[in-house]
Amino acid sequence: MITSALAAGAIAFAGLLAAPAAHATPNPSPTTSVSAAVRAAALTLPTATGSAAPGMVAGWINIYDPTPANQVRGYLTVTAPPGTTFDRVSVNMSSITIDYSDDRRTATVSISSYGGGAGTIQIKLLIPGSAKPLDEFPGGTVSITSEAAGGSLLASGAFSATASWPRAFSTPENSELNQSSAFTGVGKPGAAVLIKNEHGDVIATTTVQADGTWSASLAHPFPDGTFTATAVVENVTLPAKHFTMKNTFQILTPVAGSVLEPNQVFTGVGEPGSTVAITDGKGNVVAEATVSPDGTWSATQTGTLPSGPSELFLTSTSVGGVSETTPQGTFVTTDETPVDTPVLDTTIAGGIAMAALAAAGTLLLSRRRSAALRG
Repeated sequence: MITSALAAGAIAFAGLLAAPAAHATPNPSPTTSVSAAVRAAALTLPTATGSAAPGMVAGWINIYDPTPANQVRGYLTVTAPPGTTFDRVSVNMSSITIDYSDDRRTATVSISSYGGGAGTIQIKLLIPGSAKPLDEFPGGTVSITSEAAGGSLLASGAFSATASWPRAFSTPENSELNQSSAFTGVGKPGAAVLIKNEHGDVIATTTVQADGTWSASLAHPFPDGTFTATAVVENVTLPAKHFTMKNTFQILTPVAGSVLEPNQVFTGVGEPGSTVAITDGKGNVVAEATVSPDGTWSATQTGTLPSGPSELFLTSTSVGGVSETTPQGTFVTTDETPVDTPVLDTTIAGGIAMAALAAAGTLLLSRRRSAALRG
């Protein structure tokens, strides 16, 4: 869980480097992002971002210009923004040395060429553990000085670092999970989180909460066994982890305490091929099923339950014949189940109607005879 300090995070690194305008007009790489004000300079430093281990950043600074005439040769000096120090500075050139000051805020690179397609620097900054997301650390500098006596300035620039919200998949590697388990981590509040298995299927989703934490529960029943999962936070895929799913045999739906419907359907997960039986407290079978190949089961109620609360039990029998019975809680049956209204057979109904008509006719004839005799 994120505290007020940035216990684990990343840094966004950005900066611009320019040489004196006397140099030729630059021809920056199409992939760079350089403002119009900098395009008149001979050397450019495009925006760069990166992330690494907690408390540091890997930021690539590309001193890039393909025009040979724009190349400069000199000593490179990089100074970290106040409040930060260098974990490492490296340059993609051979036969160079890098010296650090005692406080590791300054790094000096031996003589080399920059610009003209040469010179890529990697910086890893360490930031204080008290840093909060979005804290800014301005004041970093980059300079190239000539190898001549006095070392005239050939190019200079400034950069800053901004602490960003960390992205992390916190559920421990090789954790044993069950259907009720949740994957956890941290990220930028409001960011979308997807949990995917090794096949790229989304098995859980959530959104990062206001405090920077997130928790994602499985969207569907998951069978027992080992699997690999990764978290995608802010469209960034984090390193995958291995897990073991070991479900406690239980009724997933309906949940304990529910009022059962007529012909209630119970669902759950288990070992493919095993059987499950739901029974009441007297051992009477209420519903039973076989676990399907995907590890899920569905059982429709066939046995009756008395009105009111009933404690149900789930008995699972593995393919090898090992049985295990676990209580599942109390479920409620009501008297509101519709009672079927008997439907009279049409032939029987017709016979009854004819008999009634005949009886009515006999009664009418008898009444007429009695009247004639009295007259």
